[in-house]
Amino acid sequence: IGCRSVTISGEPVGNLEGVSATVGGIRLSGWALDADTAGPLDIHVYVDGGWGGLAVADRFRPDVGAVYPRVGPNHGFDLVVPTTSGAHQACAYVINAGPNGGTNPLLGCVTVTVDGRPFGNFESAVPTAGGALVSGWGIDPDTNDAAVEITVDGGAPVTVPTSTTRDDVAWAYPV
Repeated sequence: IGCRSVTISGEPVGNLEGVSATVGGIRLSGWALDADTAGPLDIHVYVDGGWGGLAVADRFRPDVGAVYPRVGPNHGFDLVVPTTSGAHQACAYVINAGPNGGTNPLLGCVTVTVDGRPFGNFESAVPTAGGALVSGWGIDPDTNDAAVEITVDGGAPVTVPTSTTRDDVAWAYPV
């Protein structure tokens, strides 16, 4: 019938789709797979040339599974790498899992500026007997022990810890 030459690449493939500054670090997301295995791959992240963190590409990604049905849909990753404030270069590599190929391909490098300034939202002040009930939230990316200062009519500030759990804030600013 005939002969054909076929080249089989054993190199993993993937895509670094999202890189952004987040509270206390850099968030990286995307997908990666290796035709040599249907299992998840490791993603190594380096920040400013040094070790940053590890993600496992095992999150559900139906779009990836539709394009690569043989390996399935569980090849997404999402990772927050802790950093200090300032500009940082983050590079993500997919780690080769199979016997074919021998490199760990670069998914991408991006420079991101992380802002470490505290921020929050003053939501309300409701009069009560002898005072006011004040509500809101605050985050200081440099510590887990954030606090806010409240002043009334220019008086002495009162420091209040931000220790109340707020699922809406945690969802919007995951750490």
